[in-house]
Order: sequence, then structure tokens, then C-alpha cells
Amino acid sequence: MTLSEITSQIKELEKRFKPIRANFKVDKLKKEIADLEEKTKDPKLWDDPNQAQKILRQLGDRQSDLNTVDEFESKISQLLELSRMIGKDKEDEQMVKDLAEETKQLAESLRKLEMRLFLSGKYDRNDALLSIHAGQGGTEAMDWSSMLQRMYMRYGQNKGWKVEVLDLIPGDEAGVKSVTLKISGSYAYGLLKKEAGAHRLVRISPFNAQGLRQTSFAKVEVLPIIEDEKEIEINPNQDIIYITLG
Repeated sequence: MTLSEITSQIKELEKRFKPIRANFKVDKLKKEIADLEEKTKDPKLWDDPNQAQKILRQLGDRQSDLNTVDEFESKISQLLELSRMIGKDKEDEQMVKDLAEETKQLAESLRKLEMRLFLSGKYDRNDALLSIHAGQGGTEAMDWSSMLQRMYMRYGQNKGWKVEVLDLIPGDEAGVKSVTLKISGSYAYGLLKKEAGAHRLVRISPFNAQGLRQTSFAKVEVLPIIEDEKEIEINPNQDIIYITLG
């Protein structure tokens, strides 16, 4: 790859980064960090450990976002400057190779930033409740539900999240009839929300003496854990109660 081609790639990455930076709303992000830092100075902060941990996690998440944007912006400037320096003199083959490799790494970083934009929903940062319910298929479906449970637990552990089993109803012979997991970690809900729905498994059943192919179903539900407490007033004379969150 020539120096000219690499420079063009860097400029294209810079172009793609501009709307991403705007989406992060850096000025608002800095204000949120300042407000959260002020809360951490409150000597009564740890009177409520759960609230203290929530504030510290929010602060860490927002600082991470700001650092990511600043580092990416700085890296683009450095690579563009380096490409200009190489272009002024006779091209150094090793320097061009190094620039190509750093540009490749920058492109991967940009891909992760673009994924972060996908996780920009109101509750995407929140912890999640994930429930699995065995559907049609009898014992086979219960075994399938157990397989899904292990898959989600392992995924959460690999992400460094905390995974707790809140409720579990075991199957009659194998697997589980239903299970509810509490998954705590940054962007847990955002990364898991698309898992909601019916999951189907087609396989040769180990529970069928004739070794027949069987289709089993399990339903997955994913909900965000909303920690902000809202005061709810209930009118005993009203048949329908409307609750507004956020």
C-alpha cells in the first residue's frame, strides 16, 4: 500500500469520526462528569453504598467515553502529521509499513466507536434482567433452555459482568422450565436487548430412543433494570394506572 493510499484512508476515518464525536455530545459529557465528581466529594456518599457504587460507575463510564473520543481525535492528528512528515522526504519503507499498521488499528477503534453509537438508547447502559422460558418440545425444550442459560452466563462472565441467578424452576427430567438472570455490567441491556424473542433448536434428540430429529423452542425476555426511584401515586377510583419512566 502506498503512502498516498494510507493518507486517503486516514482522511476517510477522520470524516467518519466527525458525526460520531458530535453524537457523543462532548460538552454535555464534560458537564455530567463534573456533576458526578462533585457528588463523589459528598462526605455522606457512602451512607448509601448502592447509590455510591451507581455514581462511581456512571462517572467511570462517562470518563471512559470522553477519554475514548479525545484519544481517537489525537490519534488521527498524529497519523496525519506523520504522513506529511514521511511525504516531505524520501519514503521510508518501514515507516510506511508502521503507518499502515497504525491506520489499521485506528480503523478497528473506529468500528468499536460506531458500535457504541448503536448502544445509545436511553437504558442501554443499564444492567439487565434476562429470563428464559421453555416452550414447545417437552424435556428437549427444557434442555435447550438450560443450554441458553449457560450460554448467556458464559457470555456475561467473558464480558467481565456479574451474573446472578434470581429464580430457577428446574425441568422434570433435565434442563430448566424457566430461569431469570440478573446481569450487571456496562451496557448489559444494550448488548442483550436484541436477544429477546423465540429461540429455536433443531437437532437429533438425545432424549428420544428412536433418535429422531426434534424442534424445540425457548422464549427469551430482556428488560433493563431502572434504578431511578419514581414516586407513584395510585388513585383507588381509577381503573387504569399510567406510569411514566424517565
